[in-house]
Amino acid sequence: MAETARDALDAAVSAVDECARTLRRYAEEIESDPAQLQAVEERLHALRELARKYGGSVEAALAYAAEARDKLDRLVRHEEHVAGLQAREAELRALVGERAAELSARRREAARELAAAVERELADLRMPGARFDVGFAQAESEDGVPVCGRLLAFDRTGVDRVEFMLAANAGEEPRPLARVASGGEMARILLALKTILAGVDVRPTLIFDEVDVGVGGRLGQVLGEKLWQLATRHQILCVTHLPQLAAFGDHHFLVSKHEADGRTETAVQNLQDEGREEEIAAMLGTAGEAGRLSARELLGRAAAWKKQGADRCATAPRRR
Repeated sequence: MAETARDALDAAVSAVDECARTLRRYAEEIESDPAQLQAVEERLHALRELARKYGGSVEAALAYAAEARDKLDRLVRHEEHVAGLQAREAELRALVGERAAELSARRREAARELAAAVERELADLRMPGARFDVGFAQAESEDGVPVCGRLLAFDRTGVDRVEFMLAANAGEEPRPLARVASGGEMARILLALKTILAGVDVRPTLIFDEVDVGVGGRLGQVLGEKLWQLATRHQILCVTHLPQLAAFGDHHFLVSKHEADGRTETAVQNLQDEGREEEIAAMLGTAGEAGRLSARELLGRAAAWKKQGADRCATAPRRR
C-alpha cells in the first residue's frame, strides 16, 4: 500500500515538473509590448462607445453602419438614381395618360346615354323642350400627362372637368345647370337623375325637401309616380306641400309648430284614414265634405296607380 502511494507521488512530482518547464518556455517566448496593449485597450473602448451610441450592442452598431453605407452609396450614385426615377416617372405618366384617355372616352359615351335618358324623363316631367347635356373641359399643364399629343392636367379622377348643362327652352344654347336652372327645374332634373340612377345608387334613403317648388298641380301626379318608382329601390322621405304628391306616400306625417310656455315646439303626427283625408283636403284648400271627397279621389287614384306599378315591377325582368 505504501509503495503504491509512493509511486503515485513520484508520478505527480514528475507531472508538476513538466508543467513548470512548459510554463517557463512559454514565458520566455512572450514579448512585452506596452504599445500594442494600449492599442487593444483603445480599440475596446472605441467599440464600447460605438455600441452605446448606436443601439446598445455591437450588432446594432454594425446594422447602423450597413444602413449608413447604403445611404452613402445612394448619395454617391445620386445622378444615376435620379435618372432611373425620372425614367420610371415617364413610364408611369405615359400609362396614366393611356388610362385617362380610355376613361375620358368611356365617360363621353356614358354622358350621351345619360343626356338622352334625362331628356326623356324631363319630357315626362313637363319639360318637353329641355335639352340636357354633359360638358367636358380639359386644361393643359407642363406637369400633365400625355393624351393625344397634349399634356393635360390630371388628378385621381382623370383629366376631365365635367359639368351638367341645361337649355330649359327650345332654341336656347345649353349653359351650366347651376347658373340657369330655377328651383323647380333643378328639383325635376334631380328627380330625373335619381330615377335613372336608381339601379346603381347604393344609398338606402333619399330625402327630397320640397321637390314640388315651382310645380303646379298637374305635374304633382307625375312627381308622385316618379317618386313611388324610386321607392321600390330606396326609402324615400319627401317634404311637400303638394296634395297630389302627398297622396302617393305610404305614410303621411303632419309636421306642425305651436307655442307652449313661451317657446315654439314642433310636433309630428302620423295621419291615418280620415285624418289624412282632412289634411289633404286642407292642402287642396277646400273644406267640408267636398274637400274630403276630393282628397279621397286623390288617394284612390294614387292607390290604383301604385297597385298597377307593383304589378309591373313583379312581372318585369330583373336587371343584371
